[in-house]
Amino acid sequence: MSSDIPFRLTKSVLSDLTALCEFLDSLPYKSAYKSEISILKPQLRYLLTQDYYLVRKYVDCIFYMKGWGWRLRKNWFDNINNIKIIK
Repeated sequence: MSSDIPFRLTKSVLSDLTALCEFLDSLPYKSAYKSEISILKPQLRYLLTQDYYLVRKYVDCIFYMKGWGWRLRKNWFDNINNIKIIK
């Protein structure tokens, strides 16, 4: 089962992903464009790159929607808490 975990998913990445979700959760529509995230939370913009696609898909807490930007899933907190990190 541990082979299914994307290799980039570490404790620090999960921590940053949690911070990004908390940031999106604080916004009125629970969404933001990459440019807004780059200005307000520049240290977290690396999570939106194609290199971290598998991590985002595995954790399943944010997604991109045309016209809205990066959106937060309703069950994001449960999804993050269910992740087990091997490293």
